[in-house]
Amino acid sequence: MLVVFQSKAASDFVMLISHAQELLQIAGKEGQAESGVFTAEQIPAALAALDQYSRDFDQRHPLAPDEVVDEHDDEAPGAAVPMRNRAQPLMQMLRLAAEQNTFVTWQLQK
Repeated sequence: MLVVFQSKAASDFVMLISHAQELLQIAGKEGQAESGVFTAEQIPAALAALDQYSRDFDQRHPLAPDEVVDEHDDEAPGAAVPMRNRAQPLMQMLRLAAEQNTFVTWQLQK
């Protein structure tokens, strides 16, 4: 299932529900995967939490020194997209919404 994020400040984007749930939890919206809103007042705290998560990611998930990743093998253990990278579209939308003093919504796409 997919979650659609929307704001007047940026283009819509979609994300797998499992990834959206994790990012929403980090941003303080735990248990609200089906639909919800970041108000203009909530955006700074959500951005701070996601930013902290992104900065700490490498410390929590270091690569093994001898790990070799085949860039053409989607099934390779290191081929997964790190959550800090998956957070970037949401963080960018939140930044743009904050600049325009508007909100961000999300909804489960059916």
